[in-house]
Amino acid sequence: MMDMESAKFSVKSYRKPYDVFISPGIIVENNDDSFMGLKQNSTILLVDKNILKLYPDLDLVRRAGENIIPIEATENGKSIDGVIGLYRSFLSKGVKRDWNVIAIGGGIVQDLAGFACHTYMRGLKWTFIPTTLLAQADSCIGSKTSINFEDSKNILGSFYPPEKIFIDSLFLKSLDRENILNGIGEIVKVHCMDDIGNLRKLMDDLDKLKELKPEYLGLYIRQSLDIKRKLIESDEFDKGIRLQLNYGHCFGHALEAASNFSIPHGIGVSFGIEYANLLSLRRSILPREEYNIMHQAIKSMLSGYRAAWVDPERIIKYLKRDKKRTGKGLSMIISEGIGRQRKIDDVSFQEFYEVCNDFKNAMENNFSF
Repeated sequence: MMDMESAKFSVKSYRKPYDVFISPGIIVENNDDSFMGLKQNSTILLVDKNILKLYPDLDLVRRAGENIIPIEATENGKSIDGVIGLYRSFLSKGVKRDWNVIAIGGGIVQDLAGFACHTYMRGLKWTFIPTTLLAQADSCIGSKTSINFEDSKNILGSFYPPEKIFIDSLFLKSLDRENILNGIGEIVKVHCMDDIGNLRKLMDDLDKLKELKPEYLGLYIRQSLDIKRKLIESDEFDKGIRLQLNYGHCFGHALEAASNFSIPHGIGVSFGIEYANLLSLRRSILPREEYNIMHQAIKSMLSGYRAAWVDPERIIKYLKRDKKRTGKGLSMIISEGIGRQRKIDDVSFQEFYEVCNDFKNAMENNFSF
C-alpha cells in the first residue's frame, strides 16, 4: 500500500504550479506551523465552524488569535451574500494584498475562500486545508471556485488555485457515514474514468475505505488526485477533455438542487453516474458487462435514499440551467465504457423522462436494472 507519510506532488496551473502535501497529522497533531511559512500578524483563517468546535486546540487556530473568520458551511451560505460577508470581514480586519489567507474546511469553505480571494484587491494568496474526504480526494485540486446564485448550483465562479494544499487524513475521523460516502462517491467516479483493473481493485477495497483504514485512504486519495490531475493539467479551463470530470454531475447537480440540497454532492454524483450509465445503456453505447461493474461499485452508496427524491419535473428545471448546456437538448456526460466518457448535447426531454422513469422504478426495486 502507498504510505501517505511525506507524500508531495505539484499541479500545473495557469498562475504557477502549486504543491500538495499529504501526511496524517500534519495539521491536527502538529504544534509548530512554521513549515507553512506564515507570518503571525498577516495571516487570516477562514474556518468551518464545525472544525472550530471539533478541533479547538489546532496550533493554527491558537496562533491566529482574533484573525479568524468562522464559516457556516452550508449550500445556502455558498452565495453572493456569503462572499460579501467575507469581504466585510476582510475590510474590518485590515486584510492587505500581502496577507495569507488559510481556508480550513470542506468544499463549501474552499469555494467561498477561492472566490473571495480571487476578487478581493484583485487577488489574495491563499492556502487550503481540506477536512472532508470529498475535498481531500477531489475538489482540492483543479482551480475551480463556485458559488450558488438564487436556486442554481455553482452558476457563478472562477479559476483561482491556492498557493499550497495540506491534506491531513486525521480530520476524517470526525466524519459521519454520509460524509464518508459523499467522498467515496467522487473516488468511485474518477475510477470509473480510469481503467477496469483499478476500478475492480477499488471495489475489493471499498469496505476498508469506508472504515477509513489509513493505508487505504492514502492509496485512494492520492490515486484519485492523480487521475484528476492528468485531466486538469491538459485542460484547466474546462474547454475539452476536462469536461469528462463532470461525469455524473449534470443529473447530480440538478438532483441536489431539486432536493433543496438534502442530497449531498458526492451522493448526487453517484446518482448522476447511475443515470448517465442507464441512458448510455439504453442508447446501446455502453456494454452491459461494464455497466454492471460500475453499477455494483456505486450501488452501495445509494441505499437508504428514496425514489421520491427523483422528481423529474423539478430535476429538468435545473438541468435546463446547467452551465455546460450548449444545444437545444439537455447536456450530459455519458459513458461508452470504463475510462471512456464524452459529452453530448442531444438528450431530448422525452428521453430524459423515459430514463428518469426507468431510474425511479429501479430504485424501488433495490436498484435492479
